[in-house]
Amino acid sequence: WQHAHERWDSVPISGARLMCEIKDAAPANALFFNEAITNATHLDRAFEPSEPEQMLRVRGGGIGGGLPGAIGAQIARPDRKVVGICSDGASMYSITALWTAAHHRVPLTWVILNNASYRILKLNMIEYLGQAVARDRQFVAMDLTDPDLRFDHMAKAMGVPSWRVEKPQELGPALREAFACGPALVDVAMEAPLPLS
Repeated sequence: WQHAHERWDSVPISGARLMCEIKDAAPANALFFNEAITNATHLDRAFEPSEPEQMLRVRGGGIGGGLPGAIGAQIARPDRKVVGICSDGASMYSITALWTAAHHRVPLTWVILNNASYRILKLNMIEYLGQAVARDRQFVAMDLTDPDLRFDHMAKAMGVPSWRVEKPQELGPALREAFACGPALVDVAMEAPLPLS
């Protein structure tokens, strides 16, 4: 919690605060499907799963399994609310899962970590090249902008109620509304810091 409060009111929203807000707003028996990628550390710090099946993850090194994986988890466990925590870039690999959830009325909620970039690729480049070299380079084709990806609009177009959150104080109310229905999606505009000091 202390780590989260260091940047509690930051805009764009910090990953640490978002995960704390998800934990506070989610039903007590929620099951989480994790494709948080570069925000997985914040997720693990906030939740610290203590029982089996509390946190499911994408496996195998690929990306894009978060949206459909959360659907599968909700179908397998109709007795629990499933919350899919999915990064923006990975979600684009399987965006049609939104329509599937709407069509079959699968009552899960997704939270999209929208940092407008393939941040994992940028971090890999920094690790490979070193901070000094990476600081003077452009990250070609690693930003998800021009146009910006608006998952709230995509969700609505496919029949999924959605909320766009850009201010930290809007997180709690939007998450609670989304968790109360389903399928639903919350598109969160997030920070994407890089270690280039």
